[in-house]
Amino acid sequence: MTHPCQHAREAAFNRQQGLCFCCQQPMWRSDPEVFARQLGITKRQARLFQRTAEHIVRQRDHGGHSPSNIVATCLACNHAREIGKKRSLTFEKYCAEMRNAIARGKYHSLKRWSRCSEYGPPRRQQNRLGPDR
Repeated sequence: MTHPCQHAREAAFNRQQGLCFCCQQPMWRSDPEVFARQLGITKRQARLFQRTAEHIVRQRDHGGHSPSNIVATCLACNHAREIGKKRSLTFEKYCAEMRNAIARGKYHSLKRWSRCSEYGPPRRQQNRLGPDR
């Protein structure tokens, strides 16, 4: 049995060209290992970028499963919206806050984690004895 918003989630993912609606980071559909390898991040970090569906108007606020109320978000943004002070923000304000945090290299920024040149320079590797000399 398919989830009521499965088709809307897939359509939103395609419409958004695979980018999270909130943070504008890339997401993966089915293979976190390939995603992690392509971006030079760990599988654990890649888990945060799993594609999910987010209701713009929450279901508890009577938001439905219509395509106009569903966007694709990464798992990190989807979960963060439900905790702490972010719960009281409108969806638009929440997304703006996430984008600002990502721009500053905070939260789940690929710019901070990635060895992929598209998302920033390679991280400097340290040996077990300490920094390179």
